[in-house]
Amino acid sequence: MQKRIISVRDTTASKALCATLGAMICIALSFLATSAAAAEELIDSKAVTLLQRMSDTLNSAPTLRFTAHTLSDDFEPSGVKIKRGMMQEITLERPNRLHVHTRLDDGSSRVAWYDGKILTVALPAEQVYAQVDAPATIDELLDLLQERYDFYLPLADLLYTDLYAKIEPHLLSGIHYGERSVGNLALQHISFEATPGDLQLWVDTSEATLPRLMVVNFTALEGEPEWLIRLDHWELGEYVDPSVFEFHPGASWRRVELKER
Repeated sequence: MQKRIISVRDTTASKALCATLGAMICIALSFLATSAAAAEELIDSKAVTLLQRMSDTLNSAPTLRFTAHTLSDDFEPSGVKIKRGMMQEITLERPNRLHVHTRLDDGSSRVAWYDGKILTVALPAEQVYAQVDAPATIDELLDLLQERYDFYLPLADLLYTDLYAKIEPHLLSGIHYGERSVGNLALQHISFEATPGDLQLWVDTSEATLPRLMVVNFTALEGEPEWLIRLDHWELGEYVDPSVFEFHPGASWRRVELKER
Protein backbone atom coordinates (compact mmCIF):
# COMPACT_ATOMS: atom_id res chain seq x y z
CA MET A 1 0.00 0.00 0.00
CA GLN A 2 1.50 3.32 -1.05
CA LYS A 3 2.09 5.83 1.72
CA ARG A 4 0.39 9.14 1.40
CA ILE A 5 2.73 12.14 1.41
CA ILE A 6 1.29 15.30 2.89
CA SER A 7 2.38 18.34 0.92
CA VAL A 8 1.80 21.98 1.60
CA ARG A 9 -0.56 21.95 -1.36
CA ASP A 10 -2.81 19.44 0.34
CA THR A 11 -5.10 22.08 1.84
CA THR A 12 -7.23 19.78 3.95
CA ALA A 13 -4.28 17.90 5.40
CA SER A 14 -2.32 21.10 5.96
CA LYS A 15 -5.19 22.70 7.85
CA ALA A 16 -5.61 19.62 10.00
CA LEU A 17 -1.89 19.45 10.75
CA CYS A 18 -1.72 23.16 11.57
CA ALA A 19 -4.73 22.85 13.81
CA THR A 20 -3.10 19.95 15.66
CA LEU A 21 0.22 21.80 16.04
CA GLY A 22 -1.61 24.93 17.11
CA ALA A 23 -3.45 23.02 19.79
CA MET A 24 -0.20 21.47 21.02
CA ILE A 25 1.50 24.88 21.14
CA CYS A 26 -1.44 26.38 22.99
CA ILE A 27 -1.36 23.54 25.52
CA ALA A 28 2.40 23.97 25.97
CA LEU A 29 2.14 27.73 26.42
CA SER A 30 -0.74 27.27 28.84
CA PHE A 31 1.33 24.78 30.84
CA LEU A 32 4.32 27.16 30.97
CA ALA A 33 2.11 30.05 32.06
CA THR A 34 0.53 27.89 34.76
CA SER A 35 3.96 26.71 35.94
CA ALA A 36 5.27 30.27 36.09
CA ALA A 37 2.21 31.42 38.03
CA ALA A 38 2.56 28.47 40.42
CA ALA A 39 6.24 29.31 40.98
CA GLU A 40 5.34 32.91 41.78
CA GLU A 41 2.72 31.74 44.28
CA LEU A 42 5.33 29.64 46.07
CA ILE A 43 7.38 32.74 46.91
CA ASP A 44 5.73 34.93 49.53
CA SER A 45 6.14 38.60 48.61
CA LYS A 46 6.54 39.53 52.30
CA ALA A 47 9.51 37.17 52.60
CA VAL A 48 11.08 38.61 49.46
CA THR A 49 10.54 42.21 50.65
CA LEU A 50 12.32 41.49 53.94
CA LEU A 51 15.19 39.79 52.10
CA GLN A 52 15.52 42.79 49.77
CA ARG A 53 15.45 45.25 52.68
CA MET A 54 18.13 43.27 54.50
CA SER A 55 20.22 43.18 51.33
CA ASP A 56 19.85 46.95 50.85
CA THR A 57 20.92 47.58 54.45
CA LEU A 58 24.10 45.55 54.03
CA ASN A 59 24.83 46.79 50.50
CA SER A 60 24.56 50.46 51.39
CA ALA A 61 27.06 50.28 54.26
CA PRO A 62 30.61 51.19 53.15
CA THR A 63 31.96 49.20 56.09
CA LEU A 64 30.61 46.25 58.07
CA ARG A 65 31.67 44.72 61.34
CA PHE A 66 29.92 41.81 63.05
CA THR A 67 30.47 38.61 64.98
CA ALA A 68 29.16 35.18 63.98
CA HIS A 69 28.77 32.26 66.39
CA THR A 70 28.32 29.06 64.41
CA LEU A 71 27.44 25.43 65.00
CA SER A 72 28.13 23.41 61.84
CA ASP A 73 27.81 19.74 60.96
CA ASP A 74 30.92 17.58 60.77
CA PHE A 75 31.09 13.86 60.08
CA GLU A 76 32.94 11.17 62.02
CA PRO A 77 34.62 8.37 60.02
CA SER A 78 31.69 6.18 61.07
CA GLY A 79 29.30 8.59 59.37
CA VAL A 80 27.89 10.00 62.61
CA LYS A 81 27.00 13.67 62.27
CA ILE A 82 28.20 15.99 65.04
CA LYS A 83 28.15 19.75 65.57
CA ARG A 84 31.36 21.78 65.66
CA GLY A 85 31.51 25.33 66.98
CA MET A 86 33.38 28.41 65.86
CA MET A 87 33.31 32.17 66.30
CA GLN A 88 34.20 34.60 63.54
CA GLU A 89 34.89 38.31 63.77
CA ILE A 90 34.41 39.86 60.35
CA THR A 91 35.43 43.33 59.18
CA LEU A 92 34.71 44.50 55.64
CA GLU A 93 35.34 47.70 53.74
CA ARG A 94 33.90 47.94 50.25
CA PRO A 95 34.95 47.27 47.61
CA ASN A 96 38.18 45.44 48.38
CA ARG A 97 39.13 45.06 52.05
CA LEU A 98 38.30 42.07 54.25
CA HIS A 99 39.52 40.64 57.56
CA VAL A 100 38.21 37.42 59.12
CA HIS A 101 39.37 36.03 62.47
CA THR A 102 38.09 32.51 63.10
CA ARG A 103 38.31 30.72 66.45
CA LEU A 104 37.42 27.01 66.41
CA ASP A 105 36.02 24.99 69.32
CA ASP A 106 39.27 23.00 69.63
CA GLY A 107 41.12 26.21 70.59
CA SER A 108 42.80 26.76 67.24
CA SER A 109 42.40 29.92 65.19
CA ARG A 110 42.76 31.11 61.61
CA VAL A 111 43.07 34.64 60.34
CA ALA A 112 42.57 35.98 56.81
CA TRP A 113 43.50 39.36 55.36
CA TYR A 114 42.54 40.74 51.94
CA ASP A 115 43.74 44.14 50.72
CA GLY A 116 42.49 44.20 47.15
CA LYS A 117 45.62 42.52 45.77
CA ILE A 118 46.73 39.69 48.06
CA LEU A 119 44.81 37.15 50.14
CA THR A 120 46.69 35.94 53.21
CA VAL A 121 45.55 33.02 55.37
CA ALA A 122 47.48 32.34 58.58
CA LEU A 123 47.58 29.92 61.52
CA PRO A 124 48.99 32.14 64.29
CA ALA A 125 49.70 29.32 66.77
CA GLU A 126 51.85 27.54 64.18
CA GLN A 127 53.30 30.77 62.78
CA VAL A 128 52.61 29.74 59.20
CA TYR A 129 50.83 31.63 56.45
CA ALA A 130 49.90 31.30 52.80
CA GLN A 131 49.42 34.04 50.22
CA VAL A 132 47.84 34.09 46.76
CA ASP A 133 47.20 36.82 44.24
CA ALA A 134 43.61 37.96 44.62
CA PRO A 135 41.11 39.67 42.31
CA ALA A 136 40.20 43.34 42.67
CA THR A 137 36.90 43.09 44.57
CA ILE A 138 35.39 41.20 47.50
CA ASP A 139 32.72 39.72 45.20
CA GLU A 140 35.37 38.23 42.91
CA LEU A 141 37.38 37.01 45.89
CA LEU A 142 34.39 35.15 47.34
CA ASP A 143 33.74 33.51 43.96
CA LEU A 144 37.40 32.46 43.74
CA LEU A 145 37.43 30.96 47.24
CA GLN A 146 34.34 28.85 46.58
CA GLU A 147 35.33 27.74 43.07
CA ARG A 148 39.06 27.09 43.40
CA TYR A 149 39.46 26.27 47.07
CA ASP A 150 36.15 24.51 47.72
CA PHE A 151 35.49 27.10 50.40
CA TYR A 152 31.92 26.75 51.71
CA LEU A 153 31.02 29.67 53.94
CA PRO A 154 27.32 30.31 54.61
CA LEU A 155 28.20 33.86 55.63
CA ALA A 156 29.66 34.56 52.19
CA ASP A 157 26.34 35.73 50.74
CA LEU A 158 26.11 38.42 53.43
CA LEU A 159 29.38 39.90 52.17
CA TYR A 160 28.53 40.27 48.49
CA THR A 161 27.82 43.73 47.07
CA ASP A 162 24.23 42.71 46.29
CA LEU A 163 23.09 39.80 48.43
CA TYR A 164 19.58 39.71 46.95
CA ALA A 165 20.81 39.61 43.35
CA LYS A 166 23.07 36.70 44.30
CA ILE A 167 20.25 34.67 45.88
CA GLU A 168 17.16 35.58 43.83
CA PRO A 169 17.90 33.48 40.68
CA HIS A 170 18.11 30.34 42.84
CA LEU A 171 14.90 30.77 44.83
CA LEU A 172 12.27 28.04 44.53
CA SER A 173 9.96 29.02 47.36
CA GLY A 174 9.73 31.48 50.22
CA ILE A 175 7.61 31.84 53.36
CA HIS A 176 7.09 34.65 55.88
CA TYR A 177 6.16 33.20 59.28
CA GLY A 178 5.63 36.56 60.97
CA GLU A 179 7.12 37.91 64.17
CA ARG A 180 8.91 35.53 66.52
CA SER A 181 10.47 36.23 69.93
CA VAL A 182 14.06 35.07 70.27
CA GLY A 183 15.55 35.98 73.64
CA ASN A 184 14.64 39.61 74.17
CA LEU A 185 14.37 40.37 70.45
CA ALA A 186 11.24 40.47 68.28
CA LEU A 187 12.39 39.13 64.91
CA GLN A 188 10.75 38.47 61.54
CA HIS A 189 11.13 34.81 60.56
CA ILE A 190 11.50 34.02 56.84
CA SER A 191 12.45 30.82 55.05
CA PHE A 192 13.59 30.07 51.49
CA GLU A 193 14.09 26.93 49.47
CA ALA A 194 16.85 27.37 46.88
CA THR A 195 18.81 25.15 44.51
CA PRO A 196 22.08 25.18 46.54
CA GLY A 197 20.26 24.68 49.84
CA ASP A 198 17.57 25.87 52.23
CA LEU A 199 17.85 29.09 54.21
CA GLN A 200 16.04 30.41 57.28
CA LEU A 201 16.56 33.94 58.56
CA TRP A 202 15.40 35.75 61.69
CA VAL A 203 15.58 39.44 60.79
CA ASP A 204 15.69 42.40 63.18
CA THR A 205 13.66 45.32 61.83
CA SER A 206 13.69 47.49 64.99
CA GLU A 207 16.29 49.87 63.53
CA ALA A 208 18.22 48.70 60.46
CA THR A 209 17.02 45.50 58.78
CA LEU A 210 19.70 43.04 59.88
CA PRO A 211 19.98 39.25 60.14
CA ARG A 212 20.29 37.98 63.71
CA LEU A 213 19.95 34.23 63.20
CA MET A 214 20.54 31.97 60.19
CA VAL A 215 20.04 28.28 59.52
CA VAL A 216 21.56 27.02 56.29
CA ASN A 217 21.02 23.46 55.08
CA PHE A 218 23.26 22.50 52.15
CA THR A 219 20.88 20.04 50.50
CA ALA A 220 23.12 19.77 47.43
CA LEU A 221 26.06 18.42 49.46
CA GLU A 222 26.54 14.87 50.68
CA GLY A 223 25.01 14.39 54.11
CA GLU A 224 23.14 17.72 53.82
CA PRO A 225 25.26 19.52 56.43
CA GLU A 226 23.49 22.22 58.44
CA TRP A 227 24.89 25.46 59.83
CA LEU A 228 23.27 27.36 62.71
CA ILE A 229 24.58 30.93 63.00
CA ARG A 230 23.96 33.74 65.48
CA LEU A 231 24.97 37.21 64.28
CA ASP A 232 25.58 40.09 66.67
CA HIS A 233 27.72 43.17 67.46
CA TRP A 234 26.76 44.77 64.17
CA GLU A 235 28.55 48.01 63.20
CA LEU A 236 27.62 49.62 59.88
CA GLY A 237 29.42 52.54 58.28
CA GLU A 238 31.90 53.03 61.14
CA TYR A 239 35.52 54.05 60.55
CA VAL A 240 37.93 51.12 60.25
CA ASP A 241 41.67 51.57 60.75
CA PRO A 242 43.42 50.52 57.46
CA SER A 243 45.95 48.46 59.44
CA VAL A 244 43.18 45.93 60.17
CA PHE A 245 43.55 44.68 56.60
CA GLU A 246 47.37 44.50 56.61
CA PHE A 247 49.46 41.41 57.35
CA HIS A 248 53.01 41.67 58.69
CA PRO A 249 54.61 38.28 59.48
CA GLY A 250 57.20 37.99 62.22
CA ALA A 251 60.76 36.93 61.46
CA SER A 252 60.06 33.36 62.60
CA TRP A 253 56.92 32.91 60.49
CA ARG A 254 57.05 30.39 57.64
CA ARG A 255 55.25 30.66 54.31
CA VAL A 256 53.42 27.59 52.92
CA GLU A 257 51.23 26.91 49.89
CA LEU A 258 47.46 27.38 49.98
CA LYS A 259 46.03 24.09 48.78
CA GLU A 260 43.51 24.09 45.95
CA ARG A 261 40.70 21.57 45.87
